[in-house]
Amino acid sequence: MEAIGKLAGGVAHDFSNLLTVIGGNSELIEDGLRADDPQREDLGQIIAASDRAALLTRQLLAFSCKEPRETRPVHVNEVIADMERMLVRLIGEDVSLEARLAPDLKHVSIDPGELEQIVMNLVLNARDAMPMGGRIVLDTRPGPGDEESRGGAVASDGVLLSVSDGGLGMDADTRKRISEPFFTTKPMGDGTGLGLSTVYGIGQRADGHVDVASELGEGTTIEIWFPSASGQPERRGGGEDVPGSTGGSEKVLIVEDEELVRVFVSRALQDAGYEVLVAHDGQDALEVCEMLDSPADLVLTDVVMPRMGGPDLAERLAEMWPETPVLYMCGYLDNKAVEEQVEQHSGALIRKPFKRTELCGHVRSMLDFGHARDAGDG
Repeated sequence: MEAIGKLAGGVAHDFSNLLTVIGGNSELIEDGLRADDPQREDLGQIIAASDRAALLTRQLLAFSCKEPRETRPVHVNEVIADMERMLVRLIGEDVSLEARLAPDLKHVSIDPGELEQIVMNLVLNARDAMPMGGRIVLDTRPGPGDEESRGGAVASDGVLLSVSDGGLGMDADTRKRISEPFFTTKPMGDGTGLGLSTVYGIGQRADGHVDVASELGEGTTIEIWFPSASGQPERRGGGEDVPGSTGGSEKVLIVEDEELVRVFVSRALQDAGYEVLVAHDGQDALEVCEMLDSPADLVLTDVVMPRMGGPDLAERLAEMWPETPVLYMCGYLDNKAVEEQVEQHSGALIRKPFKRTELCGHVRSMLDFGHARDAGDG
């Protein structure tokens, strides 16, 4: 695992940048096509492949403990609702997805990206278990946390998330091994064996518990219980259904050393109406700042860059532009000191690879938070 962790860390930065460019630009192209354009189907395959590659990258980083985490109270239903369009695209036309989301659920404490990994892994495994097609049921409901039914967890209210399929099912010997890293029932080249072990690992970190019910020929149901969390969820960024809500006219300084990523991010924010300034690294950003008559409304910066990285830039900007918020971009954090700097200077982080909608949602949320803070101070 240590060797795999080093390998994952070595390729994660560049791979995340490439997937950001591939997935993000594909989304921009898709937005420009007519609804009946035949190229939409081909483009959808590219986006689906990019999503799968991004998931695999995050699985490897989760095992190597290099995946940045933002544990906070979240609404499970909101995360699932934001994922539905992507899930439908990934599972294909011969498999249907039915989401049964109970209202008024309590929120749970988990990294939203890790919750997405759980849902994605379980849905894709369910699809692979039905080679002739079928139906996947994604269900959420309130659930108690008594010791007997939750594997010794402290009794409390919580949320039950389950994914069911009518596929091939598993025998007893297979059920015993499904949480093992790299164990897979799929043919060579068709699976990494990281999916369910990732689900188990994330569930344990969230103080949850995983139950599996499966019989050969009768399908599988995997259920995860999460304890309810204290505190209130943060406002999520605008979703795909309301793209106009993520736009604006504020001034955003983009600091990114990878040209392809910089170009994509600039175009995405310009298309959303923002005034965009660009810099190649932290030192270049300071030179840009010195030439401006007024501060930027937001600084969107990569974490690791030559000459000067994002956290060091944030320190300098705190003196020049104390009211300007900083939003970090990164694929992974492999340096404890840098990670502590990020946590100290800003809790706002968008993980690569990301799509246009996710990017614009984070930017809009940061700007709205800043406006609300300024109004409160006044």
